Amino acid sequence: MNPWGWQNLNLMLALNSLGRMGFTGVIFFTLIGAGMSFRDGIKGLLPPKAKDYVEQGNLDQAAYGQKFHSALQNYNQAIKLEPTYAEAYAERGNLYIKWSYYLDRASKNKYSRKKAQELNYDLSKSTAMKNAALADYRQAKIILER
Repeated sequence: MNPWGWQNLNLMLALNSLGRMGFTGVIFFTLIGAGMSFRDGIKGLLPPKAKDYVEQGNLDQAAYGQKFHSALQNYNQAIKLEPTYAEAYAERGNLYIKWSYYLDRASKNKYSRKKAQELNYDLSKSTAMKNAALADYRQAKIILER
């Protein structure tokens, strides 16, 4: 183990290899040492793509506490950036189904109902979300059939 920590070691490696590897090599060594993937590290350097928003939406959906609002914003942003990206519509449809299922359960369970109200979830929107999911699935199908 290096006594200066990973950051310093990789900075030294990057500086030593600057002439041989160029800018990409410097970024790669620094990110690997920091425990990041190359893609994760360059996200701040490049403008986000629709796929990045879909991936973040999927992470929000899977997160403990299910960050539905955040996931929805990410899917909407992906669709705004790339209106013909079928996966964004399909994933947003999946979110609507999952969210409507949560609302259905919450309306029948006192504890879940209280939690849903704390999160500002409108329990009456379950059917509307199912309809929105169906519309998104149809849109994804139309895009894929082109």
